[in-house]
Amino acid sequence: MSEDADLKVVVHPGAFTSKTKVTNALRQLTDQTRQTMMNLGFVEDEKQYRVRNEYRYVHTQWLYRRNYDSPAGLRPNLQLEFPARSPQLPIERPFIEALVDRLAQRDGVKLQLPTICVAETLAEKVLSFLRRFAQYRAGAMKQEWDTALVRHIHDAHCICQQDAGHIEPASRIFRALVDGDRAEFGGQFLVSTPIREMSLRKHWNKRAKMRKPAVSMRGTFFP
Repeated sequence: MSEDADLKVVVHPGAFTSKTKVTNALRQLTDQTRQTMMNLGFVEDEKQYRVRNEYRYVHTQWLYRRNYDSPAGLRPNLQLEFPARSPQLPIERPFIEALVDRLAQRDGVKLQLPTICVAETLAEKVLSFLRRFAQYRAGAMKQEWDTALVRHIHDAHCICQQDAGHIEPASRIFRALVDGDRAEFGGQFLVSTPIREMSLRKHWNKRAKMRKPAVSMRGTFFP
C-alpha cells in the first residue's frame, strides 16, 4: 500500500541519437502524464512540481477528493516520481490490486505490471534514507525533514523479516545504485571521502548538545 509511486523510465541505449532528443522525449512523457492526471480529475499542487537533471527526475504531487478522513500514516495527496533509471536486477511482473478489494474479498481491477524486484527495492530504500538522513545531519537539507521517510526503515525491516534471501542481491547491487545516486544527486550532499567526512562530524551532536533527531529508530523496528 502506498500513495507514493515511483514509476521508473528506462531509456534504452541507442533509442535516441542525441542527448537533446532524450531530454525532449522525457519532457513530452512528463507533459502527457500531467495532462492525463488532470483529465482523471486530480488537481496538481504546482508548488511541489520539481524537475532535475534534464527531466531524468520528475516529482509531482496531486490532490483528490476523499470520502473519508486521511489516516495519519498516509500523505494527504498522491505523489508521483519519474526517475530515469534502468533496473539493476531482472524485473518481475506481479499482479497489483487495490488493498480495499483484497480486504473486502471482492473482485476488483488487477493489473500485471513490470516492476523492479523486492531485492532492488530494499537496496533503494536503504540508500534513499541514508542519503537524506546524511543531508539532515549535515544541515545541508534545503527542505524540511520528511517524517514519512521513517517508513523506509519499516519497509526494509519487513522485507528482511519476510525473506532474508533478498539481502544478498541487494548488497550486490548497492554500489551501482550509489554510483547512480552520485550522478543524479551530485549537487546535493555527496562527498568523495565519506569516511573522512564522518570522522570530522562524529562529535557534531556533542557540540550541538545532542540535537533531538527527527525520528527515533532504536527499539522501534529493530530488536
